[in-house]
Amino acid sequence: MLVSCLICAAAIVLITVPMTRNISGNPVNNIADIPLVGFAFPLIGLFLAPVYPAINSVILSNLPVHQHASMSGLIVVFSALGGTTGSIITGHVFGAYGGQTAFYLSLVPIAILIILLFIFKKLQPVTADQTPVKTTGGH
Repeated sequence: MLVSCLICAAAIVLITVPMTRNISGNPVNNIADIPLVGFAFPLIGLFLAPVYPAINSVILSNLPVHQHASMSGLIVVFSALGGTTGSIITGHVFGAYGGQTAFYLSLVPIAILIILLFIFKKLQPVTADQTPVKTTGGH
């Protein structure tokens, strides 16, 4: 399921970013003035939203209960560092190369995450008390 979500998010980037090439700089006074891409691009968040909690859940469910607090702390710290660093990098890329390049480069961490999910699934031993990582399929 997680890989499906990431692939859908990447597909939305690939579909919507080219739609921004011919957008005029006209002011938006009401909802009818918003271009279609203004509604389509935020759908990326719909597909990225389940990824973070699902990965956290799988990680925590594979640890002994006494390590949950420390791992949760590490997850929160590194999430904050990654979010801050990613935003700074995206801002610099946006300023130096333009918005389209910056959004296309967002496909790099999505691809890395997909690869890491497959690696994590191969490394994870499946036992009765552990939750397997589901990287494909739906419900």
